[in-house]
Amino acid sequence: MLSATYLYKLLPRSAILNRERLAGRLDRPAPVDTVSGCFLLVRAEAIKRAGPFDEQYLMYAEETDFCFRVWHAGLEVHYAPIAEIVHFGGASAKLAARRNFLEHRRSVIRFFVLHRGRAVAECARILLLLFLVLRLPYWSLQALVGRDRIPARAQLGNDLAGAAYLLGPLSPSRDDSRMNPPSEARGTEAPEASVHSRARSRYVASPPGRSGECPA
Repeated sequence: MLSATYLYKLLPRSAILNRERLAGRLDRPAPVDTVSGCFLLVRAEAIKRAGPFDEQYLMYAEETDFCFRVWHAGLEVHYAPIAEIVHFGGASAKLAARRNFLEHRRSVIRFFVLHRGRAVAECARILLLLFLVLRLPYWSLQALVGRDRIPARAQLGNDLAGAAYLLGPLSPSRDDSRMNPPSEARGTEAPEASVHSRARSRYVASPPGRSGECPA
């Protein structure tokens, strides 16, 4: 939810706003609510007990949904900084920027519908909509007089499309026709906007009392 609002960028050390990224403290192992799907290790036991990834998520929140079910199955999810990968964040998102921007919001709504109910999902929708509306003046100004007008206009188009989607019927299904806009805005800000980002990470879903162990 917070990653969809980008508030973690304002206070990267905040344990509340940047909880998904451990408030920047990536040098210590810790149990976490969820981990990034770019790199994770999962025991077969976790899949048997929690079920596989939900294919109704196109690109975002599927790992959040899976980790949520892992915890509810009586297992644990741990972050362990014992390996290093290079993740080119946002590379896939830029291939269809407008659709992926909308899919990110739809995935958040789907998660809340499935695990918190329609009432909470409606509250999430209002918060996501409010955030996009608050961004409109900034991107409108940047699109008119900013130094990078083309990317700003693309982001403004994404925000307007996102606001229009969130004002429509609450539909967490991948079959929603609004997920296929007639034109794509390329080269816009991606939800994981850290191209050439470098992450030290190994993610383990493990039973209680065995945290940090990796399957052979």
